[in-house]
Amino acid sequence: MRVWLALGLLLGLAGAAAGQEQSAEEQAIASKKPFLRISLEETSAIPGQALIYRIEILTPTFLPKPPIFPSFEVPDVMVRLPERASGPISESIERETWAGVGRSYRLTPMVPGRFTIPAGVIKVTYADPETSAPVVVNLRTEPLSFVAARPPGTEDLDPFIAAENIEIEQTVSDDPEALAPGDSIVREVTVRIDGVSPLFIPPLIPPVESNVIASYPAEPAIAETDDRGVLSGTRVDRVTYIAQAGGQVALPEISIRWFNLESGKVESGSVPGIALEISGPPPSAEPFDWTRLALLMLAGAVVLGLVSWGVYLLSPRIAAWRSRRHAEWLASESFAYRKAEAAIRGRRFNDATAAIALWRRRASGRGGRADAALDAAMARLGQSIYGVASGSGGVPGTEAWSAALAALKPSRRDRRSTHTEGGHPLPPLNPSAPAAG
Repeated sequence: MRVWLALGLLLGLAGAAAGQEQSAEEQAIASKKPFLRISLEETSAIPGQALIYRIEILTPTFLPKPPIFPSFEVPDVMVRLPERASGPISESIERETWAGVGRSYRLTPMVPGRFTIPAGVIKVTYADPETSAPVVVNLRTEPLSFVAARPPGTEDLDPFIAAENIEIEQTVSDDPEALAPGDSIVREVTVRIDGVSPLFIPPLIPPVESNVIASYPAEPAIAETDDRGVLSGTRVDRVTYIAQAGGQVALPEISIRWFNLESGKVESGSVPGIALEISGPPPSAEPFDWTRLALLMLAGAVVLGLVSWGVYLLSPRIAAWRSRRHAEWLASESFAYRKAEAAIRGRRFNDATAAIALWRRRASGRGGRADAALDAAMARLGQSIYGVASGSGGVPGTEAWSAALAALKPSRRDRRSTHTEGGHPLPPLNPSAPAAG
């Protein structure tokens, strides 16, 4: 008799353990409650190439309101919602139709490393199976990790760029050999990139130190396109040179190296340097000293030899320093601002909303009226795209996008003007005098 009792007790404990091991999805199905699934199509990627992070939410009835998703922001990872990122889904479960929504995020690591998508809470409103009344639940995602690594043989690429193709070209506004003091000439270098965002392209035209010319670089023009998830675009760098005195100036060659995703090899492209010839008197009228030139050349040869040896010894540290500087740029307020500006210019509302939020988190100072104007412009865009009563067919006009772009720059200026050392506001200019006793 005792043996049978013991056997029954063991079977009961085993059944309870089996019930505890039931998955969260199975428990939700059994209790007719919403559940979610998360998946990451790959666990490794090349920096600059996107991974797809997908979330599916299923309910036993329907969703009277769209779910509210977290941002899933990850340092050094570009998190984007591609076009048609969200859509309805349905599935037959135990001979019943469960409905819901699926959303896909595009995660692009900017630098090599290991990254973790943080856990997040999704607010879901669904209809109660019995009363059809709206019920709000919070579903929590689990953290997922992935790795971004360089392909073998690309250790010397700095910065590291992986693309399907890169083309580089340059134009010069005038004849570089027919300049006089006061004349100007414009050098423009354009890089077209396929398979990755042009935001990964570094500055192209290096500065030139000379007392013969003065250089005035313009803000780079970056344009990004998205063709069914494949990013591409251009970066245009432009510098205006104004002749100051007679002489010769050599503008250096510009080259760019990248890892070709299709061939699996490191490739390069370049544009030639430019020799500027400026007529007129030189900057200094002092007589030429050949002896001094010889001594300078000798000293230069010695210094060059020492520098070359030092660079040989320090090249790994220099490469690491440049990689850190590039990573700092990608994590900076300026990068986030350019990202927001490019998204508005490209008329990508979801990207613009996320980029503005990222920029504000990185920006110093407090928002003011310009922030409110920017929020209003973005709200009008959102209403044009998603509003039920919008008369534009879901496509905002050029004026709405131009208004959002025009509101972005004052917002940045306001935040910078309110930033002070130590993060405290300035005291009032005219403090009131104490009341007379």
